[in-house]
Amino acid sequence: VLDEVSMVGEEMARDLMSFGKPILVLGDPGQLPPIRGEGAFTRDEPDVMLTEIHRQAAESAIIRLATMAREGRPIGFGVYDDHVAKLRKGDITPEQALRGGQLICGLNATRLQINNAMRAAAGLGAGTLLATGPALLAARFPADDKHRARAFAAFGSAAGSGIAFGPLVGGLVMDQLGWRAVFAVYLPFIGLAALLLPRIAPSRDPDAPPMDVLGIALFMAVLGLLVLAIQGAGFSPYWRSAFTLVAIGLLAVLVVVERHRRYPAIAPSLFANPTFRVMSLTMTCWQIGVAISMVYVPAVAVAGLGASPAVAGASILPMAILLFISTPLGPWLVARVGTGGFVVTCIGAMALGDGIVCLGLAATAPWATVGLVAGLSLIGLGGGAANGSMDNLAMGTIDAARAGMAAGLFQTVRIGSAALAVAAAGSVVAIGHEPAAPGAVDAGLAARYAALAGVAAAVMGVLALLCIFVLKTARGAART
Repeated sequence: VLDEVSMVGEEMARDLMSFGKPILVLGDPGQLPPIRGEGAFTRDEPDVMLTEIHRQAAESAIIRLATMAREGRPIGFGVYDDHVAKLRKGDITPEQALRGGQLICGLNATRLQINNAMRAAAGLGAGTLLATGPALLAARFPADDKHRARAFAAFGSAAGSGIAFGPLVGGLVMDQLGWRAVFAVYLPFIGLAALLLPRIAPSRDPDAPPMDVLGIALFMAVLGLLVLAIQGAGFSPYWRSAFTLVAIGLLAVLVVVERHRRYPAIAPSLFANPTFRVMSLTMTCWQIGVAISMVYVPAVAVAGLGASPAVAGASILPMAILLFISTPLGPWLVARVGTGGFVVTCIGAMALGDGIVCLGLAATAPWATVGLVAGLSLIGLGGGAANGSMDNLAMGTIDAARAGMAAGLFQTVRIGSAALAVAAAGSVVAIGHEPAAPGAVDAGLAARYAALAGVAAAVMGVLALLCIFVLKTARGAART
């Protein structure tokens, strides 16, 4: 059975008929022709021609506009029904972009712009939740006790559960019900949140200051320029160096501007707090260990080790599960060994995990896979123990009135360090820069990721030492 037959040219048709088997061809004579020449099967009269459309309702705008396009008649801008519209790219709202089942663009550059806009719109709500969640918990549990620690650990477990089970649940839903059904997965959680919302005390400040638009815009510009400088494959080294210099200049402007604002969005003074500074460094290590692994390990397993997609998914699963179940270890570590011991244990586990990944990928099969899974499990253990407790410790030394700003800044560190870590890793791993034959194993890819894991382990080790130095200096200053 050969579908979309209008796209089959002479060469492909000869290959198919060389098997000497009967071929049933299906297609639409109005669809796209082959890349070269004309359709080998659509030149002849079909045995059966269906003329009544059943896929859409007879009055659907899709049928009317498709007929106009086929006949060469112009299609003007406007909304044609609830599902079909022709819009200029500047007129597309985020709501329309997210609701649209399919967007057809005339230029690839337009497609990229709209994709980025859709991702930004989808990430806006998630970013807001990340910032407000810890602030609400800090306000609800002002005392730094076991109840507060458990609340933040639960918050970390909830965040980790999305990483652990989101890809699995999403894949199952998409296989069984289609990609649109993936968005319905949110509905039960939204409903439960709506039921629990009346139990939350109002937290709106009637004297809240205006939003610091300038500070937010400057920070977004700095982060965007740094990502372009790190992973801007389409730019020359000259431009990437220019992006870096401009980003550094804007960062200096940001610090000066925010230091003179009464209510800054990015308050540099918070980093004067040693615990907040150490937790920010720990969060950076978390992104180096966890975020990079989540993004790149499945691709490395398939393209670098020759594993099947199922095995690649299984290799990441131990880390994902440990991210979820090891969160309660965080409060236990803080209570038993203090902030310094907590930081060293969590960062040390992640650094050791990346070190094992580095050594494992340098070995031959099956030890490469064993080393990969063992290393990822340690990264999951350290990352899970740190998750949630980092937020609690960062908020614990900040005045409750500034909890919202502190939470926002800490989540900015979270997202900013993730963006920079993933961008830097992508420039090293360079997946897809050199096309390979289907099923081919790129031995260089595994070697590049092994080197990346080794560098990541070393960087985390240095940051762990820096955390110890900051905490010891703070304790020494407190004694004097």
